[in-house]
Parts: sequence; C-alpha cells; structure tokens
Amino acid sequence: MESVQDTGPVADAPRAQRALRIARKVAVAGLGGSVLAVGVGLVFLPGPAIVVIPLGLTILGSEFAWARRLLRRGRQSVDQGLARVRRWSPRAKASPRLRG
Repeated sequence: MESVQDTGPVADAPRAQRALRIARKVAVAGLGGSVLAVGVGLVFLPGPAIVVIPLGLTILGSEFAWARRLLRRGRQSVDQGLARVRRWSPRAKASPRLRG
C-alpha cells in the first residue's frame, strides 16, 4: 500500500513560517550589523558614533540575546559613570540635566 503525503498549503505552512523566521533573522543581522559597523567606523572618523552604535545594537537586539545583553551592560556603565560625575563634580550637581 502506498502512503500519500499531503503537500497542500496546510502541510507547507510550517516550512514557510520557518523560512520567514530565517529570512527575518538574516535581514536583521544584515541591517543591524551594517549600522553597528558604521558606528564603529565613526569612532575613528568624525561622526556620532555614540548614537549609531547603540542604534545598531538595538536593531540586532530585536533578534539576538547577546546584543540585548551588550546594550544593557553599556547602559549600566553609562549610568555608573553619570553617578560618579554627579557625586564628584560641583558643576554637575548644579546642572538640572545631570541631577538624578
């Protein structure tokens, strides 16, 4: 007796969803990696690297946990640095922007 496999649209749905997930991951990796690479390049060239690098990590973080962790660690470092500045700088204590 021959077995008949269903090759209709219902059977192809999981395969299509998997292909879509992979395509999204590749697109996010390409776009986020490009933005991150430009940001790293802007460290050595004149430009807003401090804005572009977190933007690239945010894009990558939508699909990759390592990028979310790196971005979180960067935010914590910035917060610690600002706390240090607030603690030691009389000018920072007077500035409404840097006050916590």
